[in-house]
Amino acid sequence: MTNSNPKGDAFFPVKYRIEIYEDCFSGHPAASFYGSTPFLVVSVGDYIVEKAWEPVFSKKLKSGQTLRVKGIEHMLFQGKNDIIHSLGVCVEIVDRPKNLYPQ
Repeated sequence: MTNSNPKGDAFFPVKYRIEIYEDCFSGHPAASFYGSTPFLVVSVGDYIVEKAWEPVFSKKLKSGQTLRVKGIEHMLFQGKNDIIHSLGVCVEIVDRPKNLYPQ
């Protein structure tokens, strides 16, 4: 995907980033992921399973708990030669719904 500058005379590649924050959007993200294509849609209320990436929250998660998205923010940055779409995802630790995660 590309975008043009306000004058419409140049195209810039778009880079994508997701940053995972715990409890609020303050401070540094707990984890970051980068890509050259847009990430799938993330919505408030979604559950995120961290088993596939560095276990940032594993010391805090107790048995039967998971991460739930409680907030989303989009940020757009324009550099000299690119545009960055950064998706901030704020998560909270919650009990796993037993109907979705049966033992």
